[in-house]
Amino acid sequence: MDSTNQLIFFCGLLLCAAIFASFLSRRIGAPLLVTFLGVGILFGEDGPGGIVFNDVPLSYLACSFALAVILYDGGIHTPMKNFRQALRPAVILASVGVMVTTSIVALGMWWFLGTDPLYALLLGSLVASTDAAAVFLLLRQQGIKLKPMVSNTLELESGVNDPMAIFLALTFTGLTLAGGFAGMDGGVWSVPAGFVQQFGIGAALGIAGGRTLTFFYDRVALELGLNPIFALAAGLLIFGAANILGGSGFLAVYLAGLILGNHAYRAK
Repeated sequence: MDSTNQLIFFCGLLLCAAIFASFLSRRIGAPLLVTFLGVGILFGEDGPGGIVFNDVPLSYLACSFALAVILYDGGIHTPMKNFRQALRPAVILASVGVMVTTSIVALGMWWFLGTDPLYALLLGSLVASTDAAAVFLLLRQQGIKLKPMVSNTLELESGVNDPMAIFLALTFTGLTLAGGFAGMDGGVWSVPAGFVQQFGIGAALGIAGGRTLTFFYDRVALELGLNPIFALAAGLLIFGAANILGGSGFLAVYLAGLILGNHAYRAK
């Protein structure tokens, strides 16, 4: 019982410290995410807090949950007009751009550090995508003024590049463990097949889920406090279903949020 109470206490302390850090970031002009990282370092095992955290499954669960919510919220707050305007350049940057960045990082690691090519490609894929949370925060909360086309492209690209980066990371992880294409089930054709599966299922479930949500909200009047809870639960349901079926849950939840946010319904 004492360990449970201590965990609750430290979780509350960390959240309060992170929130109060936002006041500091405003005063000194530092990005909010940097101050959050600073709080984490201070409380971590190398800081005064000395908290040791090395639970990889829990980290994966928390980060997947958080990114799903961030992309869902980003889709809900993206006007369809902006989406259509920036779709072409954003998709090119989120696909070809991510692959080019991955290749450049991998080439540098292989050339200068002598890293194994597959391992270099894996590390390159991990740093190739822009962070949706950082982009949304900087563009919306910090009030940065950019040309509409540039701003819309940055927002949309940051929302849709995660599925590509995750697909590349999983592909290169599988290749590294299998020792190349020869060791993978399906050989070299498994990569394009996996790409079509991930994005096809993710897009189909995202569109279907978004349409189902708008149909539901048009016909069912929930209690006022239940509307955001149901919207969040439905978004996580779509995210989980897409992943279970072998698709991209991140793409699915972003598209579902986009459709839901651009539909006029009573509970909006």
